[in-house]
Amino acid sequence: MRLFLSVFAGLFLVSCGPAGTNYLAEGIGANLATSETDIATTSNLQNKYFAYLCQQAGLPANVSSYASSTCHLHPIDDPKWLIVVAQGMNDIDRRCDAYLQWLDNQKRSKGPIQSQIGSIRAATTGIMGVADASATALTVAGLAFDLISKSVENYHSRLLLEVESSTVNSIVLNLRRKFRADFRKNQIRVTNRPQAEFVLRSYLRLCLPFAIEANINNYSTLGSSGIAPTPENSINWSPQSGLTIGSAGGGQERTFSARTPVTIDPTIPKDSQIGGAATPWEKQLQKEELTKIQQFLCISSPANNFGDKTRAGILLWSQNSFRGGDISSELNIKRGPAILGAAKDNTCNTANYKNYYERFRFANDAAAEATFVQSVLKKSGSSDTSKTRVNEIRELITALKDSDEFKDVDFSISGVSKDEVTPVFYSLVSD
Repeated sequence: MRLFLSVFAGLFLVSCGPAGTNYLAEGIGANLATSETDIATTSNLQNKYFAYLCQQAGLPANVSSYASSTCHLHPIDDPKWLIVVAQGMNDIDRRCDAYLQWLDNQKRSKGPIQSQIGSIRAATTGIMGVADASATALTVAGLAFDLISKSVENYHSRLLLEVESSTVNSIVLNLRRKFRADFRKNQIRVTNRPQAEFVLRSYLRLCLPFAIEANINNYSTLGSSGIAPTPENSINWSPQSGLTIGSAGGGQERTFSARTPVTIDPTIPKDSQIGGAATPWEKQLQKEELTKIQQFLCISSPANNFGDKTRAGILLWSQNSFRGGDISSELNIKRGPAILGAAKDNTCNTANYKNYYERFRFANDAAAEATFVQSVLKKSGSSDTSKTRVNEIRELITALKDSDEFKDVDFSISGVSKDEVTPVFYSLVSD
């Protein structure tokens, strides 16, 4: 019985990781710092955690057992929280790698442990037979070793310990890579501590046992149906906090808000700035971001510069959709982030509309578009009532603007052609 208890105790201790961490139940842990239930203690530990991240990232920090431990960052509206998040991801990667290594070791240890149990069982029953032990004693010993063997089987019955290690590693490492790639692609803006904690918890979740098991099931279930896992059908959410814009020529990244003054990074070469950029905000806009804006404004052939069509599109957007201040064809620290946010994944159907006003007026209201088209047909004296789309009456729009009825009206907007609908033309033609 002493032998049984010794072996069972040894197997139980195997389930615990370094420093008392229960890796089997908790993985790398659901808390950023340490598992604590008391809110005051947890807050103090999180302060220390962020302070150490600041210190590792080269930012001012105070880590002391006697004084308050914290980052020397403003709790809100400080773009340096993005650096803390980047360092936090590195810290989580370190702990996650240790966890994956532990999982692999546990999987590999099952066979040797079972083999050792079998060897000890054979040796024990052999010794007891030579010692002329009773049948009852042999039966008890056999039952004890059966229990130990079943305990090992039950311990390793969790999905994480049954699945091939390469599968687990592949899923976790790829999700970590994708999270970081989405973080860069979506240009996540992190300017305060709550956002930083949310992003780090989202990244940490990728390496928790329940998340890994859920992803294994997702990939097998969805994959069998030919469906790719996405943020909508799985637990893998892409990071979401806000938008930021990188520097134009490889300098520092900039975060833009209405309360933060914009400065030009002197290390950015002037020839790397977008052609025609007029404001400090525009001079740090990246070309791919300008393309998104132009596609949003219904410019069918985007160019890498602020030309007349782009200026006209910004003006029409500013007149009709911007609610943050004065109307202008230039982008500043208010209009810039607003139009970039609106342009994200929101391209215009240029087969139907040639400027932003047409999109604004008709894209989501087919009935209004059809009514307007009928008004143009009526004023043009056309008997054709079958047309319902603006792109079907371009020639009539041009003819009406050139007609005697509107000879005293100035429809001209630089960058807008004569066959396009503008606010003035719409107001004059609509019934």
